[in-house]
Amino acid sequence: NEKLLCTHDRLSLGNCDFGRYKQPLSAAVPVLRGPQAWRQEGVYGLLPARYWACGDGCTNGKAHAIVGSFIGPNSRCVKGNDLQVSGKPIGDVCVNTQCDGGRLKVQFRRDAT
Repeated sequence: NEKLLCTHDRLSLGNCDFGRYKQPLSAAVPVLRGPQAWRQEGVYGLLPARYWACGDGCTNGKAHAIVGSFIGPNSRCVKGNDLQVSGKPIGDVCVNTQCDGGRLKVQFRRDAT
């Protein structure tokens, strides 16, 4: 198992990679450019046969897919050094964030506060 990594915008995490479809895409098929973000590129019929595959979003992901992460509207990805769940290293995680009086508060999954 590879450790999960934050995306550049801190909104998602996973193991991101470029790939290539084996056959050309139909003009009706959108291209995946990021986690759960579909859009068409170029002119119909000229869509590239490439995709960007990544993990799940911190704001709308699936908790079972990104173990140890807090999923919610204010969640962002942070670097995880030596974090473990059930004795297994997990890498980066999504945490709940809140600004309060000029201070950033961070809440991990299963934290009461």
